[in-house]
Amino acid sequence: MGVLHYKAELAETVKLNPRKVNLSCADLTKAVSGTSEDGKSRYVVNTTDVQCSLTNGDFSISVISKGDYLDREDKIKAKLYVKNKRGNTLNSGEIPKPIDYDDTLKIVNSSGIFMNGVYRQTENSLQVMGEVRGETGNSSGGNDILIQRNLYVDKDIYFQNHGCLVVRGDLVVLEGINVGNKVYIFVYGDIYFNSYTYSSSNSRLFVSGNEYVNGVKVTKKFAKVPSGSKYSYNGGECTLSSPKPGVLTPIWDFNGETEVDYFVN
Repeated sequence: MGVLHYKAELAETVKLNPRKVNLSCADLTKAVSGTSEDGKSRYVVNTTDVQCSLTNGDFSISVISKGDYLDREDKIKAKLYVKNKRGNTLNSGEIPKPIDYDDTLKIVNSSGIFMNGVYRQTENSLQVMGEVRGETGNSSGGNDILIQRNLYVDKDIYFQNHGCLVVRGDLVVLEGINVGNKVYIFVYGDIYFNSYTYSSSNSRLFVSGNEYVNGVKVTKKFAKVPSGSKYSYNGGECTLSSPKPGVLTPIWDFNGETEVDYFVN
């Protein structure tokens, strides 16, 4: 029957585009439009007979299919739903992963060391599959690191001294953050970590967004990132930036939920 055909086509489209950020009514209309034949019936769905809307992040698609069944004309009206299981926020206890964002990503498949000097990258976000270290010492003014969006670290972060780390989006550290003397970290988005330790009161951590320990939101402990383009400290300064949050990718789902009216005039 026609309904089974375009349900299958819709399911296939969602299966092939489970996290497509710009999934549109045009995509879904194309999926359910066309002709269905099962040997006994022939149903045609014209694009003009499809109405699609996006409400609160979910799609509803109304379809009228017309055709012949055995010796009579037939018309069927069906309503189908494609829902975003993600919503607008992560679930409680969920720790962000790169796949959760519509982003350009540089991946380091091992631990990484930021050498002294300036570090910038063309990709928005960075994922380090091991630990992150800062080069020891104060040559070239220490570390001056700017991450354009999110920084994901699969293990821990350790900077011994003289470093500036600016993250315009979220900082996600699966283990702890450990810093020594004159290490300044600025997070414009949210921070996810399990501990923050420092050996000198000259070091600071600033977080403008929410704070999560082991994925659980906690009461804010750290001050927001200061305004301005520079943060000066005794012996140097850090170049600041501005917030650049990521966009969560949806998780599209079509579970076959369909409302069907087989008696349409």
